[in-house]
Amino acid sequence: MLSLWCSDQERKDRTKHFFCLLTFFISLSTLLICWIVPTLAEGTNSFPLSKLFSFLKNQTVWSRVFKYSGLTLLVIFGFIFVFGSIREIFSLVTPPIYYKRAQKFNWLFTFLIFAPLICTLCIEKRNGKWDISNATQYLLFQLYFFIANRTSWRFFVKFLLPDITGEDALVIKKVGGKLTKQHYLGWTSFFLLAFYLPIWALILVVAISFFSNSFSFVFGRKLGATRLSDYSPTKTLEGTICSALLSAIVFSALSIYAFKSEWFGKGNFHNQDVGFIAFVIFLVGFTSVLSNWGDCTFSLCKRALGYKNFGRLFGDKVGGFWDRFDSLSSPLFFTSIVFWAVLGIINKNIGIPFKNGS
Repeated sequence: MLSLWCSDQERKDRTKHFFCLLTFFISLSTLLICWIVPTLAEGTNSFPLSKLFSFLKNQTVWSRVFKYSGLTLLVIFGFIFVFGSIREIFSLVTPPIYYKRAQKFNWLFTFLIFAPLICTLCIEKRNGKWDISNATQYLLFQLYFFIANRTSWRFFVKFLLPDITGEDALVIKKVGGKLTKQHYLGWTSFFLLAFYLPIWALILVVAISFFSNSFSFVFGRKLGATRLSDYSPTKTLEGTICSALLSAIVFSALSIYAFKSEWFGKGNFHNQDVGFIAFVIFLVGFTSVLSNWGDCTFSLCKRALGYKNFGRLFGDKVGGFWDRFDSLSSPLFFTSIVFWAVLGIINKNIGIPFKNGS
Protein backbone atom coordinates (compact mmCIF):
# COMPACT_ATOMS: atom_id res chain seq x y z
CA MET A 1 0.00 0.00 0.00
CA LEU A 2 1.26 3.47 -0.90
CA SER A 3 2.46 5.31 2.17
CA LEU A 4 0.77 8.61 2.98
CA TRP A 5 4.14 10.08 3.96
CA CYS A 6 7.39 10.36 2.08
CA SER A 7 9.42 8.90 4.95
CA ASP A 8 9.21 7.74 8.58
CA GLN A 9 10.86 10.98 9.68
CA GLU A 10 8.19 13.06 7.94
CA ARG A 11 5.49 10.94 9.56
CA LYS A 12 7.02 11.55 12.99
CA ASP A 13 7.38 15.28 12.33
CA ARG A 14 3.78 15.63 11.15
CA THR A 15 2.45 13.60 14.10
CA LYS A 16 4.42 15.71 16.56
CA HIS A 17 3.25 18.85 14.83
CA PHE A 18 -0.39 17.70 15.00
CA PHE A 19 -0.27 17.34 18.78
CA CYS A 20 1.49 20.71 19.11
CA LEU A 21 -1.28 22.34 17.07
CA LEU A 22 -3.96 20.60 19.13
CA THR A 23 -2.40 21.89 22.34
CA PHE A 24 -2.09 25.37 20.86
CA PHE A 25 -5.76 25.58 19.84
CA ILE A 26 -6.95 24.22 23.20
CA SER A 27 -4.90 26.95 24.89
CA LEU A 28 -6.18 29.54 22.42
CA SER A 29 -9.80 28.54 23.04
CA THR A 30 -9.21 28.84 26.79
CA LEU A 31 -7.80 32.35 26.36
CA LEU A 32 -10.73 33.42 24.20
CA ILE A 33 -13.22 32.04 26.73
CA CYS A 34 -11.44 33.96 29.50
CA TRP A 35 -11.77 37.12 27.44
CA ILE A 36 -15.53 36.82 27.01
CA VAL A 37 -16.39 35.39 30.46
CA PRO A 38 -18.28 38.54 31.59
CA THR A 39 -20.52 38.28 28.53
CA LEU A 40 -20.94 34.54 28.93
CA ALA A 41 -22.08 35.08 32.51
CA GLU A 42 -25.02 37.13 31.28
CA GLY A 43 -26.30 34.21 29.18
CA THR A 44 -27.23 36.44 26.24
CA ASN A 45 -27.00 36.32 22.48
CA SER A 46 -24.86 33.91 20.51
CA PHE A 47 -21.83 33.28 22.68
CA PRO A 48 -21.22 29.64 23.64
CA LEU A 49 -21.79 27.76 26.88
CA SER A 50 -23.22 30.74 28.77
CA LYS A 51 -24.83 28.56 31.43
CA LEU A 52 -21.46 27.08 32.33
CA PHE A 53 -20.24 30.50 33.46
CA SER A 54 -23.40 31.70 35.18
CA PHE A 55 -21.72 31.34 38.59
CA LEU A 56 -19.44 34.24 37.63
CA LYS A 57 -22.33 36.63 37.07
CA ASN A 58 -21.87 38.38 40.40
CA GLN A 59 -18.13 37.79 40.70
CA THR A 60 -17.02 41.10 39.20
CA VAL A 61 -13.44 40.94 40.48
CA TRP A 62 -12.77 37.46 39.13
CA SER A 63 -14.53 38.31 35.90
CA ARG A 64 -12.13 41.18 35.35
CA VAL A 65 -9.14 39.02 36.22
CA PHE A 66 -10.18 36.37 33.69
CA LYS A 67 -11.05 38.96 31.08
CA TYR A 68 -7.88 41.02 31.13
CA SER A 69 -5.56 38.06 31.73
CA GLY A 70 -7.05 36.37 28.68
CA LEU A 71 -6.81 39.56 26.64
CA THR A 72 -3.17 40.13 27.62
CA LEU A 73 -2.06 36.59 26.82
CA LEU A 74 -4.03 36.58 23.57
CA VAL A 75 -2.42 39.81 22.41
CA ILE A 76 1.07 38.56 23.35
CA PHE A 77 0.67 35.27 21.48
CA GLY A 78 -1.06 37.08 18.64
CA PHE A 79 1.81 39.54 18.27
CA ILE A 80 4.40 36.75 18.19
CA PHE A 81 2.61 34.89 15.42
CA VAL A 82 1.61 37.99 13.44
CA PHE A 83 5.16 39.32 13.46
CA GLY A 84 6.63 35.90 12.68
CA SER A 85 4.23 35.28 9.81
CA ILE A 86 4.88 38.63 8.08
CA ARG A 87 8.62 38.13 8.56
CA GLU A 88 8.35 34.83 6.68
CA ILE A 89 6.74 36.62 3.75
CA PHE A 90 9.36 39.37 3.62
CA SER A 91 12.18 36.84 3.89
CA LEU A 92 10.87 35.24 0.68
CA VAL A 93 10.06 38.33 -1.39
CA THR A 94 13.10 40.41 -0.38
CA PRO A 95 16.54 39.66 -1.88
CA PRO A 96 19.21 39.14 0.84
CA ILE A 97 21.00 42.43 0.09
CA TYR A 98 17.79 44.37 0.80
CA TYR A 99 16.48 42.36 3.74
CA LYS A 100 18.03 44.48 6.49
CA ARG A 101 16.59 47.61 4.91
CA ALA A 102 13.16 46.00 4.70
CA GLN A 103 12.99 44.78 8.31
CA LYS A 104 11.29 47.96 9.50
CA PHE A 105 8.33 47.03 7.32
CA ASN A 106 7.79 43.94 9.49
CA TRP A 107 6.75 46.29 12.28
CA LEU A 108 4.59 48.43 10.00
CA PHE A 109 2.59 45.49 8.64
CA THR A 110 2.26 44.03 12.14
CA PHE A 111 0.83 47.33 13.39
CA LEU A 112 -1.67 47.39 10.51
CA ILE A 113 -2.97 43.98 11.63
CA PHE A 114 -3.66 45.19 15.18
CA ALA A 115 -4.87 48.67 14.21
CA PRO A 116 -8.55 47.71 13.60
CA LEU A 117 -8.67 45.90 16.94
CA ILE A 118 -7.05 48.77 18.85
CA CYS A 119 -9.35 51.36 17.30
CA THR A 120 -12.46 49.27 17.97
CA LEU A 121 -11.46 48.56 21.59
CA CYS A 122 -11.19 52.31 22.15
CA ILE A 123 -14.75 53.08 21.02
CA GLU A 124 -16.69 49.83 21.54
CA LYS A 125 -19.84 49.64 23.62
CA ARG A 126 -19.21 47.97 26.99
CA ASN A 127 -22.62 47.16 28.42
CA GLY A 128 -21.94 43.50 29.23
CA LYS A 129 -23.91 42.28 26.24
CA TRP A 130 -22.95 41.39 22.71
CA ASP A 131 -23.57 44.27 20.31
CA ILE A 132 -23.33 43.97 16.53
CA SER A 133 -22.26 47.63 16.30
CA ASN A 134 -18.81 46.63 17.61
CA ALA A 135 -18.39 44.12 14.77
CA THR A 136 -19.58 46.71 12.25
CA GLN A 137 -17.10 49.28 13.53
CA TYR A 138 -14.32 46.70 13.35
CA LEU A 139 -15.20 45.91 9.73
CA LEU A 140 -15.04 49.61 8.82
CA PHE A 141 -11.62 49.92 10.46
CA GLN A 142 -10.58 46.70 8.72
CA LEU A 143 -11.48 48.21 5.34
CA TYR A 144 -9.70 51.47 6.15
CA PHE A 145 -6.45 49.82 7.19
CA PHE A 146 -6.66 47.39 4.27
CA ILE A 147 -6.22 50.45 2.04
CA ALA A 148 -3.22 51.39 4.20
CA ASN A 149 -1.87 47.86 3.79
CA ARG A 150 -2.06 48.06 -0.01
CA THR A 151 -0.49 51.53 -0.01
CA SER A 152 2.36 50.34 2.23
CA TRP A 153 3.09 47.44 -0.11
CA ARG A 154 3.25 49.74 -3.13
CA PHE A 155 5.58 52.04 -1.21
CA PHE A 156 7.75 49.06 -0.28
CA VAL A 157 8.12 47.91 -3.89
CA LYS A 158 8.74 51.38 -5.30
CA PHE A 159 11.17 52.81 -2.77
CA LEU A 160 12.73 49.84 -0.99
CA LEU A 161 13.41 47.67 -4.04
CA PRO A 162 14.18 50.22 -6.78
CA ASP A 163 17.01 48.25 -8.36
CA ILE A 164 14.98 45.12 -9.06
CA THR A 165 13.69 45.20 -12.61
CA GLY A 166 12.29 42.94 -15.30
CA GLU A 167 10.69 39.60 -14.57
CA ASP A 168 11.96 39.45 -10.98
CA ALA A 169 10.25 42.73 -10.13
CA LEU A 170 6.98 41.53 -11.64
CA VAL A 171 7.05 38.27 -9.66
CA ILE A 172 7.86 40.03 -6.39
CA LYS A 173 5.20 42.66 -6.96
CA LYS A 174 2.42 40.19 -7.75
CA VAL A 175 3.33 37.37 -5.38
CA GLY A 176 4.34 39.60 -2.49
CA GLY A 177 1.23 41.71 -2.91
CA LYS A 178 -0.98 38.61 -2.83
CA LEU A 179 0.77 37.22 0.25
CA THR A 180 0.62 40.46 2.25
CA LYS A 181 -3.06 40.83 1.32
CA GLN A 182 -3.85 37.30 2.48
CA HIS A 183 -1.81 37.91 5.62
CA TYR A 184 -3.80 41.04 6.47
CA LEU A 185 -7.26 39.64 5.70
CA GLY A 186 -6.58 36.36 7.51
CA TRP A 187 -5.27 37.86 10.73
CA THR A 188 -7.74 40.75 10.97
CA SER A 189 -10.62 38.34 10.34
CA PHE A 190 -9.23 36.07 13.06
CA PHE A 191 -9.38 38.92 15.59
CA LEU A 192 -12.87 39.90 14.40
CA LEU A 193 -14.14 36.37 15.01
CA ALA A 194 -12.26 36.12 18.31
CA PHE A 195 -13.53 39.37 19.82
CA TYR A 196 -16.74 40.51 18.15
CA LEU A 197 -18.51 37.52 16.56
CA PRO A 198 -19.65 34.15 18.01
CA ILE A 199 -16.57 32.37 19.31
CA TRP A 200 -17.84 28.99 18.10
CA ALA A 201 -17.60 30.32 14.53
CA LEU A 202 -13.83 30.72 14.89
CA ILE A 203 -13.41 27.26 16.41
CA LEU A 204 -15.61 25.77 13.68
CA VAL A 205 -13.75 27.33 10.76
CA VAL A 206 -10.34 26.35 12.17
CA ALA A 207 -11.49 22.76 12.70
CA ILE A 208 -13.04 22.56 9.21
CA SER A 209 -9.92 23.94 7.54
CA PHE A 210 -7.53 21.51 9.20
CA PHE A 211 -9.91 18.58 8.76
CA SER A 212 -10.49 19.36 5.09
CA ASN A 213 -6.81 20.01 4.41
CA SER A 214 -5.76 16.74 6.02
CA PHE A 215 -8.34 14.60 4.24
CA SER A 216 -7.75 16.38 0.96
CA PHE A 217 -4.14 15.23 1.29
CA VAL A 218 -5.22 11.66 2.12
CA PHE A 219 -7.82 11.39 -0.66
CA GLY A 220 -5.49 13.11 -3.09
CA ARG A 221 -2.77 10.51 -2.50
CA LYS A 222 -5.21 7.61 -2.73
CA LEU A 223 -7.81 8.63 -5.31
CA GLY A 224 -6.53 11.76 -7.01
CA ALA A 225 -5.87 11.93 -10.74
CA THR A 226 -6.61 15.55 -11.70
CA ARG A 227 -4.18 18.00 -10.17
CA LEU A 228 -5.42 21.40 -9.04
CA SER A 229 -1.93 22.83 -9.39
CA ASP A 230 1.41 21.69 -10.74
CA TYR A 231 2.99 23.04 -7.55
CA SER A 232 0.82 20.90 -5.24
CA PRO A 233 0.90 17.31 -6.54
CA THR A 234 -1.18 15.96 -3.62
CA LYS A 235 -3.92 18.58 -4.10
CA THR A 236 -6.33 17.10 -6.61
CA LEU A 237 -9.87 17.76 -7.75
CA GLU A 238 -11.00 14.36 -6.48
CA GLY A 239 -9.38 14.94 -3.09
CA THR A 240 -10.97 18.38 -2.77
CA ILE A 241 -14.46 17.11 -3.63
CA CYS A 242 -14.21 14.13 -1.27
CA SER A 243 -12.87 16.20 1.63
CA ALA A 244 -15.52 18.91 1.07
CA LEU A 245 -18.32 16.32 1.12
CA LEU A 246 -16.91 14.59 4.19
CA SER A 247 -16.46 17.93 5.99
CA ALA A 248 -20.01 19.00 5.11
CA ILE A 249 -21.46 15.76 6.50
CA VAL A 250 -19.36 15.59 9.68
CA PHE A 251 -19.38 19.24 10.75
CA SER A 252 -22.95 19.95 9.69
CA ALA A 253 -24.14 17.02 11.80
CA LEU A 254 -22.00 18.07 14.76
CA SER A 255 -23.09 21.72 14.56
CA ILE A 256 -26.79 20.91 14.26
CA TYR A 257 -26.60 18.41 17.12
CA ALA A 258 -24.74 20.87 19.35
CA PHE A 259 -27.33 23.60 18.82
CA LYS A 260 -30.27 21.24 19.25
CA SER A 261 -28.72 20.19 22.55
CA GLU A 262 -28.42 23.87 23.56
CA TRP A 263 -24.69 23.48 24.25
CA PHE A 264 -24.27 27.01 22.97
CA GLY A 265 -27.24 28.51 24.84
CA LYS A 266 -30.19 30.22 23.22
CA GLY A 267 -28.47 32.71 20.98
CA ASN A 268 -29.15 34.18 17.57
CA PHE A 269 -28.98 30.80 15.85
CA HIS A 270 -31.11 28.86 18.33
CA ASN A 271 -34.16 27.11 16.82
CA GLN A 272 -33.52 28.54 13.35
CA ASP A 273 -34.42 25.06 12.09
CA VAL A 274 -34.54 25.05 8.29
CA GLY A 275 -32.59 28.26 7.82
CA PHE A 276 -29.90 27.24 10.29
CA ILE A 277 -29.41 23.79 8.75
CA ALA A 278 -29.08 25.29 5.25
CA PHE A 279 -26.71 27.95 6.59
CA VAL A 280 -24.44 25.41 8.30
CA ILE A 281 -24.25 23.12 5.25
CA PHE A 282 -23.40 26.07 2.99
CA LEU A 283 -20.83 27.45 5.45
CA VAL A 284 -19.09 24.12 6.04
CA GLY A 285 -18.98 23.12 2.38
CA PHE A 286 -17.73 26.46 1.10
CA THR A 287 -15.19 26.78 3.92
CA SER A 288 -13.79 23.38 2.99
CA VAL A 289 -13.38 24.40 -0.65
CA LEU A 290 -11.79 27.74 0.33
CA SER A 291 -9.28 26.03 2.61
CA ASN A 292 -8.00 23.93 -0.30
CA TRP A 293 -7.97 26.97 -2.58
CA GLY A 294 -5.93 28.90 -0.01
CA ASP A 295 -3.46 26.05 0.31
CA CYS A 296 -2.94 25.95 -3.46
CA THR A 297 -2.59 29.74 -3.64
CA PHE A 298 0.16 29.87 -1.03
CA SER A 299 1.94 26.89 -2.62
CA LEU A 300 1.89 28.64 -5.99
CA CYS A 301 3.27 31.83 -4.45
CA LYS A 302 6.21 30.25 -2.65
CA ARG A 303 7.16 28.05 -5.62
CA ALA A 304 6.98 31.07 -7.95
CA LEU A 305 9.57 32.68 -5.69
CA GLY A 306 11.72 29.53 -5.85
CA TYR A 307 11.14 28.14 -2.33
CA LYS A 308 9.78 24.86 -1.01
CA ASN A 309 8.86 26.14 2.47
CA PHE A 310 8.06 29.53 3.96
CA GLY A 311 10.35 28.97 6.93
CA ARG A 312 11.49 26.62 9.67
CA LEU A 313 9.21 27.58 12.54
CA PHE A 314 8.00 23.98 12.95
CA GLY A 315 11.15 22.26 11.70
CA ASP A 316 12.84 21.56 8.38
CA LYS A 317 10.33 18.89 7.33
CA VAL A 318 7.10 20.55 8.44
CA GLY A 319 8.04 24.11 7.45
CA GLY A 320 7.09 27.58 8.63
CA PHE A 321 3.93 29.28 9.83
CA TRP A 322 2.34 29.65 6.39
CA ASP A 323 3.19 26.06 5.46
CA ARG A 324 0.77 24.98 8.19
CA PHE A 325 -1.79 27.80 8.30
CA ASP A 326 -2.08 28.75 4.63
CA SER A 327 -5.50 27.11 4.40
CA LEU A 328 -6.97 29.42 7.07
CA SER A 329 -6.65 32.91 5.61
CA SER A 330 -9.46 32.82 3.04
CA PRO A 331 -11.95 30.80 5.17
CA LEU A 332 -11.49 33.20 8.11
CA PHE A 333 -12.26 36.24 5.98
CA PHE A 334 -15.23 34.54 4.31
CA THR A 335 -16.67 33.32 7.62
CA SER A 336 -16.34 36.69 9.34
CA ILE A 337 -18.21 38.49 6.55
CA VAL A 338 -20.93 35.81 6.34
CA PHE A 339 -21.53 35.76 10.09
CA TRP A 340 -21.67 39.53 10.32
CA ALA A 341 -24.19 39.66 7.46
CA VAL A 342 -26.34 36.84 8.84
CA LEU A 343 -26.38 38.31 12.35
CA GLY A 344 -27.32 41.66 10.88
CA ILE A 345 -30.24 40.06 9.04
CA ILE A 346 -31.39 38.13 12.12
CA ASN A 347 -31.20 41.19 14.39
CA LYS A 348 -32.44 43.53 11.63
CA ASN A 349 -29.68 45.88 12.67
CA ILE A 350 -25.98 46.37 11.92
CA GLY A 351 -25.38 48.98 14.60
CA ILE A 352 -25.35 52.03 12.34
CA PRO A 353 -28.33 54.36 12.84
CA PHE A 354 -29.94 55.75 9.71
CA LYS A 355 -32.37 58.64 9.95
CA ASN A 356 -34.91 59.44 7.28
CA GLY A 357 -34.73 62.94 5.98
CA SER A 358 -37.73 65.11 6.79
